[in-house]
Amino acid sequence: MAAQLDQQRRDNALLINQQRQDSAETRRLAEVSYLESSIFTNLEILKVRLLSFDSVVNAPLSELILAIYRSGDLTQARVEELKEGLSARKESLVTWVNLSAKLTRLREEDQKRYVDQLLLVSITVDHELCVALDYIVKLTTGVSFEAHFNKKERERSG
Repeated sequence: MAAQLDQQRRDNALLINQQRQDSAETRRLAEVSYLESSIFTNLEILKVRLLSFDSVVNAPLSELILAIYRSGDLTQARVEELKEGLSARKESLVTWVNLSAKLTRLREEDQKRYVDQLLLVSITVDHELCVALDYIVKLTTGVSFEAHFNKKERERSG
């Protein structure tokens, strides 16, 4: 009888441990699902803003960002001009920072799904524009966020 009670306690302990693990995995999967949904939402908002025609520059915002990035003319005076010019488009810049934060959190939760989301963002926005956004947004806002696409900055620091 004592052996049977001892076995039942061990079985109960194993069951409780398994339930805790299942609960933790369920929470992790819910967090990953939330992050992916949030990335998608931010991506849709960003896509509309980047393609919106800006009458001041007579081009979509995406073309302005790429032109600035490709020019390489990023002296301190030019950076100040960019800060002033892009301040009217701060919603797009904030959306990019939010997207980056979600990608960072997703990477911590699930590396494979993080890579999948990086690919989705890169295909939806265009990889060069992602690199340009990482670089230009960080440069003009001074906000410290992880640049998931910014090869130019990595080359300079490494």
